[in-house]
Amino acid sequence: MFEDIDTKTPSPSEKWTKMTSTERFSVIENYLENSNYSDTVALERCEDSGYAYFSLTKEMSASERGIYLLDLEVSIKNNIDEAITVWLLPKDDKNKLRKLRGIEVSNQ
Repeated sequence: MFEDIDTKTPSPSEKWTKMTSTERFSVIENYLENSNYSDTVALERCEDSGYAYFSLTKEMSASERGIYLLDLEVSIKNNIDEAITVWLLPKDDKNKLRKLRGIEVSNQ
């Protein structure tokens, strides 16, 4: 895909940018359903910039998660649009002690 540091980052295709948000979401959702990824990730939102935000629906170790998400991104780039970038949304903070002390961690 990328050969060296001087390679330009691809921009989303005109077809991708002209789609509505709902259409972009459907394209990626349909792809996930027809692949082996739908049981592990859920698409949360996607933007015309090519960013696609996912959450995990299955627990994974950090090493498994990294490889899995890279595979997902390459697969989406090869089958939908080469400029799509996969982002994983952070999980909510479930630490009860921080909540008791009034510390709030936002994932936004």
